[in-house]
Amino acid sequence: MGRDKAFLKINGEALIARQLRLLKSVFRNIIIVTNSPQKYAGFKSVKIVRDVISGRGPLVGIYSGLLASGSCYNF
Repeated sequence: MGRDKAFLKINGEALIARQLRLLKSVFRNIIIVTNSPQKYAGFKSVKIVRDVISGRGPLVGIYSGLLASGSCYNF
């Protein structure tokens, strides 16, 4: 695609903003795992972490999120 899909807009709302709005109604704590944390700096009510090993794909992102979570239950 050539650009970050999280910031694509549908009906004037970025996909990431929509996801966060919906998830906040269900979950108290939300973690975004990214190798570009500066892009998500505007989202103040979420925890933003980097992959513990960059360039290794989505499984490392999941692993990084689980490491950053303080809960034994994660979605």
